[in-house]
Amino acid sequence: MNEEMVRFRVTPESLETRKKNLVLGALLSLILVIVVVVAHRSDPERYNDLLLWSVIGFAVVGNLVNYFRHRRYVALIRDHYIEVSPERIQFWTGGNKTELERSDIAAVFLYPAKGGALRHIQLSLKNNRGIRLEGYEHMNRLAELLQAPPRET
Repeated sequence: MNEEMVRFRVTPESLETRKKNLVLGALLSLILVIVVVVAHRSDPERYNDLLLWSVIGFAVVGNLVNYFRHRRYVALIRDHYIEVSPERIQFWTGGNKTELERSDIAAVFLYPAKGGALRHIQLSLKNNRGIRLEGYEHMNRLAELLQAPPRET
């Protein structure tokens, strides 16, 4: 690793927050299904079978999709980190490297959470694409490095 490169990893707290959000979504889906089942039992004409099975189907499919996306994310993030230098940003995942030249960044937007901590960083690229960075350790230091002007090569 180049001495000028600074490495950032995703924090365990970020992974725990994602897991809590997944569980909360499943819980809210379960509450919705229970409400529709109770309403269907009390007034089957108004809350018909189509509504009942549609809600159950959407809840099951939506939560399965979220669960498998979360598992895929956790598997990929285990070996993921980013390295920032004055010239480029390198994204490493499972031994694969993707590079972004710092000169390709049009703007850096910072989004603080309540309490002043940095929630996420949005990189706006010159090709009108964006990259969202969240959950990394030392987010304030990462923001400082990204806001510094890129060094010409």
